[in-house]
Amino acid sequence: MLCRFELGQATSRETIVIMPQTVTFNNRDLDLKHLWHGNLQHRGLESRPPLEVTSGDGCYVVDSEGRRYLDGMAGLFCVNVGYGRREIVDAVAAQMSQLAYYPLTQSHGPGAQLAGRLAELLPPGLDRVFFTNSGSEAVETALKMARQCARQMHPGENRYKIVARHRGYHGFTMGAL
Repeated sequence: MLCRFELGQATSRETIVIMPQTVTFNNRDLDLKHLWHGNLQHRGLESRPPLEVTSGDGCYVVDSEGRRYLDGMAGLFCVNVGYGRREIVDAVAAQMSQLAYYPLTQSHGPGAQLAGRLAELLPPGLDRVFFTNSGSEAVETALKMARQCARQMHPGENRYKIVARHRGYHGFTMGAL
């Protein structure tokens, strides 16, 4: 942002442009100012900031101080195969260069092929899959499917009870809470 100041007498006007001071924010500052962390109490976070992870390799992560940790939660359940697996990086890069994403309101080969492979692994009678972007979406979608199934199997009844583990983690979406 440029700040403009006009100086001088009424007969003489000049504009001086002052460049802003260079202000650098480190990741911790940006995190505390802008990032919302799920499952964390934010009050007092400045005095006990979250760990800043900078890299991962295999089943380990490294923080901004260079300390290495065993990632026992597998990136909160989504890095089950480990970090930095070259064969996965290469396969993802190849697919991203061809077709990074397309919604399944239509069809595409990778989606159809993965659905077919998963159907082969599922027990008989379970031959369709629905892809979601997260566990929260999966839980929410399963709730919607169960509700629709109950409406079709029991017309006129409002069967809506869901059994869930008390204080269990089911995701961040409203239905998953």
